[in-house]
Amino acid sequence: MVSHPVKVRGLTFDAATGAPVATHRGAPAFLERQDQEFVRALFGELKSEEGRKAMAGTVISNGATTNDVLKLLQPVHGVFNVALLEACCDVFGEPRVEAARIESAGLVIRRMGAGNTREAWVRRDGKIAGWVPLEGEEQERDPDPVRREGPSKPGPAEVRRELLRLMRATSRDLESVTSLFIAPPDACAAAKRTVLYGLLQVASGEAAESDTGPAPSFDDAQVRSLLSPYFATGKTVDWAGLEGLSVTYLDIAQRKLPQATHDKLTLFIDFLRGLVAVFNAFQVPAFVTAMNRVQLDYGNGQRRPAGTTLSALADVLVQGKTGTVVLPRSWPQPTGADVTQVVQAAKASTATRMRDLIPPERRFERRGARYVARAFVRVRREDGCPPAIVWSEESAPFTIAAWHERGKLPPVLIPLPSLKDLSAFKPNVTFQVPPGMNELLNRNSPKDFLEGTARQPSGPGIGWLCGFNIPIITLCAFIVLNLFLSLLNIVFFWIALIKICIPIPASLRERFED
Repeated sequence: MVSHPVKVRGLTFDAATGAPVATHRGAPAFLERQDQEFVRALFGELKSEEGRKAMAGTVISNGATTNDVLKLLQPVHGVFNVALLEACCDVFGEPRVEAARIESAGLVIRRMGAGNTREAWVRRDGKIAGWVPLEGEEQERDPDPVRREGPSKPGPAEVRRELLRLMRATSRDLESVTSLFIAPPDACAAAKRTVLYGLLQVASGEAAESDTGPAPSFDDAQVRSLLSPYFATGKTVDWAGLEGLSVTYLDIAQRKLPQATHDKLTLFIDFLRGLVAVFNAFQVPAFVTAMNRVQLDYGNGQRRPAGTTLSALADVLVQGKTGTVVLPRSWPQPTGADVTQVVQAAKASTATRMRDLIPPERRFERRGARYVARAFVRVRREDGCPPAIVWSEESAPFTIAAWHERGKLPPVLIPLPSLKDLSAFKPNVTFQVPPGMNELLNRNSPKDFLEGTARQPSGPGIGWLCGFNIPIITLCAFIVLNLFLSLLNIVFFWIALIKICIPIPASLRERFED
């Protein structure tokens, strides 16, 4: 076995002759396959000239960069993206590399960061660290940190340091790799190339498990806008009509107040709802204390701290508790110092909300993110040293289509039951209804729920087992869906985009009709 220098580059085939063709810049080639057994189909096409011509028609990227960024579909669209490459000797004639010389091979996907930097998806100390920027020579290092540690046997320190430098042993990060495989010998022989192939991963449920970056948070401007105008400088709250108003939750739900008063009070309730939902304000003592710096005027020289007062108002007007609350006679203008304290306390209180509501970013979640793929092979050496890693050039940049975008396969077919068959259906699923739920539904009409007057169960009640027929529920949902689509079409004009109905062709009636 002669140890020629090796290079790995993308491989395509000429659509007219089926001859092998190197990609632009040697970047990985991408094939879009819709075959259910695409690997077996790939092997079959490699073995014949006609097959390789057909394979050329599935190439969606030959490595060339264009102004239009390539968009890759996901497996949910019924599509598989395959990377195709070859390993050849970097000498005159470029003979193909013997498969025995390739110890292993893989493909990495890196995200393009700000300033055209690269980010790698890595694990660190057994946990997923997420996207981590790569600095300079780190882009050329081996993805596996174990292979960056150099020989384990003792030796001269200066030699070991030089080996580590050459191997770019710069961190303990383990970069995520998709394996590349060598096509079967008969397929490689027919193509006259050592063909490498692998699935391009464009979907993942992985998310960062370790704290590698700042926690998500609002900036000061966002917090101030959410607290405005009630906790803001230079703004006056229009409180006319609300002075000393006594009100209950039902007054709002049943619209018992004059329209102007109702509209103005609704704005105030939206503010309270924001304090509860966004800031979890009344469960954070520091935030309540900061709001208490502002005193609300209740007349006759009586003043109440804003934080404690707003908490009591929110219990009734937002949470729907029984009772009557009284609004202050006016809303004061807080000082700049008070506003600063409230804003900082509000900003700090969002940390818990962020942790509860916003999960860590998944690997391919960021919309509009651009990625590149890069392949490598580890080549065995005759001198007994660790295998040498050889990298391909980067692929053309690409984005990933969202799951809801249109794919290339026909939609899923869901047969609805015929109206004449309804009497034959029986319940095929049973719901376990917790105690009290059945009484809640029986005691109240749909109108009660819409008007906010629904009554709670009077006692603990008993549990029920309720059987339903899923096909009939699906039919009901289909009817309701059509009604709502027609109503909302008045606003969105979307019927022509999301609903396409065609009569069943006569040639297909045997398939679809009784």
